[in-house]
Amino acid sequence: MVNPNGPGAYKAIRNFKVDNAEMGDMIGKIDLDGAKLEDVVADWMKSNESRWKAWIK
Repeated sequence: MVNPNGPGAYKAIRNFKVDNAEMGDMIGKIDLDGAKLEDVVADWMKSNESRWKAWIK
């Protein structure tokens, strides 16, 4: 059921797609390299801006 108070969030979550290789790379940067979660996410978002923006259109 779609929440009428948050249809944008619902759409973003439904469209969210990160493959196993990407997820593994991000987890490795955090768990193995000691990177901060926030930094890894920020880097991913910069590198994939057109992709995630399509999720929220």
